[in-house]
Amino acid sequence: MNKSLSCLCMALGLLLFSSGADASNTISITAGPVPSVSVTQGSSIQSEPISPPSSLPVSAPVKADKKPMIAIVIDDMGVDMKRSAQALDLPSAVTMSYLPYSRKITEQVKAAKDKGHEIILHMPMQAENPKEDPGPHHLTVAMTPAQLEENIAASLDAFTGYDGVNNHEGSKFTTYKPGLDIFMADLEKRHVFFLDSRTSPQTVAEQVAKEHHLTATHRDVFLDDVETAGAVVGSLDRVEAVARKTGSVIAIGHPKDVTLPALKTWLATLEAKGFQIVPLSSVVEYRNQVCVVMAQHIDNK
Repeated sequence: MNKSLSCLCMALGLLLFSSGADASNTISITAGPVPSVSVTQGSSIQSEPISPPSSLPVSAPVKADKKPMIAIVIDDMGVDMKRSAQALDLPSAVTMSYLPYSRKITEQVKAAKDKGHEIILHMPMQAENPKEDPGPHHLTVAMTPAQLEENIAASLDAFTGYDGVNNHEGSKFTTYKPGLDIFMADLEKRHVFFLDSRTSPQTVAEQVAKEHHLTATHRDVFLDDVETAGAVVGSLDRVEAVARKTGSVIAIGHPKDVTLPALKTWLATLEAKGFQIVPLSSVVEYRNQVCVVMAQHIDNK
């Protein structure tokens, strides 16, 4: 889907939502929560501060007989091996995103898959802040196409068995279309989906992914930007609110001491509240089906 069609999809959804039409047959646009900062405990890796999305996320109310979907992604998996192993005790529907340069990455990924978790690869990309270090083989805007291809291959070949990819940091690189074109072309060959972690309000990563025919979407909520139990609980409340309003939500957390216990307790309450926890790929596919249906409707006019 090209940029103009994406915008048309969003505009039409907003019109239908505003008209008060039956939610079971319409698409709607809703403003997502304000993104924020996240810091990985136990390592030097950090996500840089971000701003609210410059455009409204596309979402669709689910039909009356379907529960709102919540997808939880645990980023920065693999570097802190102790806490990464603890994260695997979360329900199997929680998706794990592994940094490709982690030690014993193959063994760690196998352990996660053995417990039923969906796996995605956490691709290191250049941050706007030059003091941030995304790690080995990260992608930068200064690289030649050959250098980008070399680093892309080094990360994407680090392990197998992942269903998708999301960006680690990348507030600078995800605004750089020439580099993203090279990256997304490689992802297209591997038949994986892409999740834009939205570390910059100027990101074009989701748009470029769709131009390369990838199934793609974006993160809605960061869970643990403030490392206190109260802040994490507040973020989880926001996740529920977004899911009820839009039918689906994608939240990203990290293997932190403050996050994992809160998630374990909260996840156990969701079924009784009328939600369903699903792997990330389920929400990615759901959101893309929404826009495909709308695009087909437009084409038939």
